[in-house]
Amino acid sequence: MDMIKLQQVDLRCKRVLLRADLNVSVEDGEITSEQRILASLDSVRYALENNAAVLIISHFGRPKAGEYEARYSLVQVREAIQNCLDRKVRLIPDWINGFEIKPGEIALGENVRFLEGEVTCDPQLSQKMARLCDVFVMDAVGAAHRAHASISGVVEFAPVA
Repeated sequence: MDMIKLQQVDLRCKRVLLRADLNVSVEDGEITSEQRILASLDSVRYALENNAAVLIISHFGRPKAGEYEARYSLVQVREAIQNCLDRKVRLIPDWINGFEIKPGEIALGENVRFLEGEVTCDPQLSQKMARLCDVFVMDAVGAAHRAHASISGVVEFAPVA
């Protein structure tokens, strides 16, 4: 598969699903380094500048599949992204079942590892993810080696990846 650069895609009014690596270190309830958050912000900014509707997804920790655990929520990460971008970022708990987002808006989907089938690369889950976007952006370089639904699975079904 040929790699397409984000700048080669017309993003105007498109739904962009951006897989980031936001698995940041947390000690005593505080993010110790925002490096992984900062790594994806150029792509996020570019998509927003081109009037895309952006949903960022990521894993965080190793929760049990299919179960919500507050300690693995991306709520802290959402706050950090919001501060870095100086704009509102919604956290969408049940994003996999659809969500409303307008061009120029940004949201963060709750931890992909809460989803049954993420780490086993379930094809039905991968297809469901792909149906949520017009463009899939793989920005999680540190997790690219994983055969997970939100990494390698969605690429098989997304309209543009």
